[in-house]
Amino acid sequence: MGWIPTLVSVARRTGRTLPVLVGTGDADRLTSMTGVPVSALTGGERISDHITALATPGHTVGHFSYRIETGQQSLLVLGDVFHSGAQLHDPDITPWSDEEPDRARASRHSMLEKLQQPGVLGVAGHFADTVFGVASGNGGWEPIM
Repeated sequence: MGWIPTLVSVARRTGRTLPVLVGTGDADRLTSMTGVPVSALTGGERISDHITALATPGHTVGHFSYRIETGQQSLLVLGDVFHSGAQLHDPDITPWSDEEPDRARASRHSMLEKLQQPGVLGVAGHFADTVFGVASGNGGWEPIM
């Protein structure tokens, strides 16, 4: 969250609401922390012609993932939905850092279903040296880079 001071500074100088792409719970938290209004997403918003916000609450109350679409392929930017490849085998595995474990599990199940569709690639930042991949039908992760 090291980007917050920069955004707060800009928002205070311009008098604008912070254009941060987070859900309501996280927007409320950031507004409380900074004293500057933060706009919130609800899910399903088109950020651009090719990017859609996907509500994936649980890790934090306002956690979001993003679908980037181009032609027949799409890329799911998973954020903190998955913290380990083991969660692809068992999406019910919950790390201590999930604020709302039941919602986090539901988000993992939903995103795993999306990941298993044809033409869908994933970006899982917590997967160390296998960040880009596709979910295999057996609950695995096939790195593509």
